[in-house]
Amino acid sequence: MSMSDKIKALIPTWLTDAYIENIRSQFTLSPQDEEFLKPELLRNPKLWKRMSKENDRGLITRCFDFRPADDQLRLYVVTDKEDKNVVAYLFQGE
Repeated sequence: MSMSDKIKALIPTWLTDAYIENIRSQFTLSPQDEEFLKPELLRNPKLWKRMSKENDRGLITRCFDFRPADDQLRLYVVTDKEDKNVVAYLFQGE
């Protein structure tokens, strides 16, 4: 299993109800936003697409895009230089 697949498998565990509320607070929610920011959609790993992978100073950073949000929500994940352990992650509205 690739590291990207492992990261996608972790997304549901990272997205606690409190974290989802934090993400939702980054948006001025229209009825359409309410639809794509539903917890069950956010927690679906198949809806996250890796956009980039960069190696910087021994750490590897990947950017994932939440497809239903149309480039408005990203996940940034940093792994160690061996690409075996997640060091940090951040969900961010664009």
